[in-house]
Amino acid sequence: MRLFIALAILAGVWIGFGAPVPFLAIDPLPPNPDLPTFKEAVAEHERQASVAPPASAENPERRKLRQAVLHAARQFAVSPCNADLRNRFLAAVKPFVQSIEDGPREVAMVNGREQNLSEKFDKPALNKVFDALMRGDLDPRDLAGWRGAFLAKPGPGALPRPAPCNQ
Repeated sequence: MRLFIALAILAGVWIGFGAPVPFLAIDPLPPNPDLPTFKEAVAEHERQASVAPPASAENPERRKLRQAVLHAARQFAVSPCNADLRNRFLAAVKPFVQSIEDGPREVAMVNGREQNLSEKFDKPALNKVFDALMRGDLDPRDLAGWRGAFLAKPGPGALPRPAPCNQ
């Protein structure tokens, strides 16, 4: 028992000194000749910062379609039972979802890699479309041919319809 206590005290003192191992020497890592120096890295950073970024990767035609959907959705949200506003919303949604299927991808180079930005740009307008589908304001058959329409089948998690429409 005394031996155990003595070893425990000795171990505590040893750990208190940082647990040095006398026969193990730690040498600094040798420098990597492939890494740039600090000055070279700063110069490269300043060179990249001076290069003008592209104006925008967003397609102007798709932007107009997105804005039309968002505008029509705002109007439709005020009066979801208005058949004229529903038709305007649907008229804005159809070309937008068609552009998702057939339109060009909006890409940008980020850190030397191509990134698809279409999903980022489309998200606010797509959320309005999905919300309308989930509430039942739009029927997935209204968007026949768009493969995203099946994602928004009303179910137990569907958003409540504001008020029943007498149509």
